[in-house]
Amino acid sequence: MLDNITSTAAPGKTPTHRKINKLMMEKRRRTRINNCLSELKTLVLKALKKDGEQFSKLEKVDILEMTVKYLRFLHQQQQVNLTSDSLGSKYRVPLDLSAEVLRYMNSDETRNRLTDHIREYQKHGRSIHRKL
Repeated sequence: MLDNITSTAAPGKTPTHRKINKLMMEKRRRTRINNCLSELKTLVLKALKKDGEQFSKLEKVDILEMTVKYLRFLHQQQQVNLTSDSLGSKYRVPLDLSAEVLRYMNSDETRNRLTDHIREYQKHGRSIHRKL
């Protein structure tokens, strides 16, 4: 009777076949994970300028930890760059910006233009829309 049930089942649907398929899929999944970890190890070691020979026997968790640390470092660097870039690429330090403003404001031409603009504003009120 058991032979009759297994022979009428569709091919590939037997419990043994399903178990084999599951084992094969699991093996492919582990192979993909290992290949990705190997590539990740290579990329992180290059980025950190570390000798791959010295780190040839890293465990998977070590590779993941190195990657997390490196990504955190990159994120911090990006935050620093965004802060400094918000002032423009010319000014990397706020002191540079303040020195540039002081130099600009100390020029006779700027002082004269600003004084003229204030005089015009006082004469005509808020209707003046002239650029400095």
